[in-house]
Parts: sequence; C-alpha cells; structure tokens
Amino acid sequence: MKRPIFLVVTLLVIVITLIPLPKKIQNKASGWDKLIHFSIFGLLGFFAQASISLFSLLYGGFLAVVTEFLQKFIPGRAPDMVDFSTNIMGVVIGTSLWELVRKTKG
Repeated sequence: MKRPIFLVVTLLVIVITLIPLPKKIQNKASGWDKLIHFSIFGLLGFFAQASISLFSLLYGGFLAVVTEFLQKFIPGRAPDMVDFSTNIMGVVIGTSLWELVRKTKG
C-alpha cells in the first residue's frame, strides 16, 4: 500500500511544482509558496522512506533539482534557490518522520 501512495505523491509534487501560474497568483503566493513546497516534499520524503528507504534522500533531492530546473521553461514559474532549499528540508524532515514513526511502532 505504501508504494502506490508514494507514486501518487510523486505525481502530486510534479504537478504542483510545474503547473503554470497565472500572473495574479504569482506575486501573492510568496509565503504560502514556501509552505507548499515544504509540505509536498515532506510528504514525498515520508513516503519515499517508506517505499525505497536507502534512496529516499537521493530521490527527493533529484526531484527537487529537476522540478526547479524545469520551472525555467514554464510560464509564471522560475527556478528559486530558496524553493530548492525548502524542498530539500521537506525531504529530510519527511524521511526523519518516517524513521521516527517506524521506530516507535517497532
């Protein structure tokens, strides 16, 4: 059951980070944008750790790099080092939370 959720979360990350943004949303989303990045990459890290354990940090980091790079080519999006850093923090916290949950259950 963990692997299908992991795949859905991966798709969710890709869609949310690469969907074009209308002009009126671009300037208003600054604070929420970081929270959204952190949250979705945190979910990704959590379910990646549950599914592919050893590679979860590499996978999350790779997806963070790729999505930030691809934003260069999408209207209303732009690569941002703060977003990238927020993505990485989300992955690290998400994988750590999975390990915490696993250790308290087992």
